[in-house]
Amino acid sequence: MLINLRKSGMIEGHRVPMFTSYLSCTGHDVVKEHMNVITAGTTLLHSRNAEMSALHYNVGLILDHGGATDESITTMHRLGLSMSATSVKRKRKQLVTRQKEKLDQGIVATKLMYQVFYKESSCADKGTLAQLRNIVNRREVTGKEAVIEKFRPHYVFLEDTLKAYVLTAATDHFGITSLHDEKPTCHAPRPLLFLKDKADQYSWLLFMIGM
Repeated sequence: MLINLRKSGMIEGHRVPMFTSYLSCTGHDVVKEHMNVITAGTTLLHSRNAEMSALHYNVGLILDHGGATDESITTMHRLGLSMSATSVKRKRKQLVTRQKEKLDQGIVATKLMYQVFYKESSCADKGTLAQLRNIVNRREVTGKEAVIEKFRPHYVFLEDTLKAYVLTAATDHFGITSLHDEKPTCHAPRPLLFLKDKADQYSWLLFMIGM
């Protein structure tokens, strides 16, 4: 509940009605001022279980990233507005380790993609990665051997290529000849689909792609 009070149901008052009522008595409108209520509730419950408060971790990490001294973070901690300097350093170390693991996984996956799909000999074949690389002049993209040394340009090129293919497939499916077209000429979405919840929109999308 401390990590995400809004998702836990505090705003509607279903799961913690007494606590919500208590906060409402302070003058806050639980619906219109939900962020104020979340901040107030998290601060109050911080003393109950400090390690679960994402808000206080975020405040501490922001202070640390901004160059605040340990004394400043400790002062904020004593005021109940941040985690302790020690907890912030421990959390930062965990985030750095997690980010490094994600980066390592990304490098392996990207290198595999270039190993399978990128061949310099296919630069004359329309639609291949090598041919597209030459068209958009991505000179830093040279293949799997350079992925580790120049990871970002290789990763971004794959990402841009995927987006381009998806966009091309979507415009072809909906009969759109220009990005400035306002409405598709075929397979048009149901009326007011944009007002439906994400589950309904996702179901419609799966139906469109034949899944």
